[in-house]
Amino acid sequence: MYSNTILYITSIILFLSCKEKKQEVSQFGETKSNTSATKNNVQSQKDTPKVVTSSEVVLDSLVFDFNNDQIKDKVLIRANPKEQETMGDEYFNNIDSYYRTLDILVGKNNGKYTQISSNKNIIPCLRCNEPMEAYSDFKRIGKNSFSVDVIQKAESSIYQLIFEWKKDNFYLAKIGVKSFYDENAKIIKLKRSININEAMTKNISDYIKQ
Repeated sequence: MYSNTILYITSIILFLSCKEKKQEVSQFGETKSNTSATKNNVQSQKDTPKVVTSSEVVLDSLVFDFNNDQIKDKVLIRANPKEQETMGDEYFNNIDSYYRTLDILVGKNNGKYTQISSNKNIIPCLRCNEPMEAYSDFKRIGKNSFSVDVIQKAESSIYQLIFEWKKDNFYLAKIGVKSFYDENAKIIKLKRSININEAMTKNISDYIKQ
């Protein structure tokens, strides 16, 4: 009977010992598996290419309260981030994607902005008027207006486009015309105000017909 008791106790010890070793193996396997997963995750992140954004970069900006609501608003000139590095046929065969953009953003109480206008037909592209600059003298005029000087290729005149805020948006209200050698512009009033979304530099000659 005494020997049976010893045999029974020995069996229990062996059983517990085997179970403990099994748990250790299981825990080690889990740790190894987790380590492998972490390593694979890091490797996956490393191998994942960075996403290149196609968002336009801001070249110039005006910040002022043009709609009189006591909150700062923005007028921006944006450009394709690749306009400096892209040359030749690659540039001119895809010229639409390289036009500069004139954006109007209204400020909100939460510090964010709402875009109300975006026009790619006002500011010439970087190489459209080479060797001339695409635009110049982007500035605020008075309390609710701004202007930007642009040219057209092969023309000898600089056009000062004057936009005024009226109720819900900016409108092209006047055009100043000056030569490359004379800084004094002749201001011409238009027959009608033209919404900034509809304004086009290539149509300037139509806007200033008397």
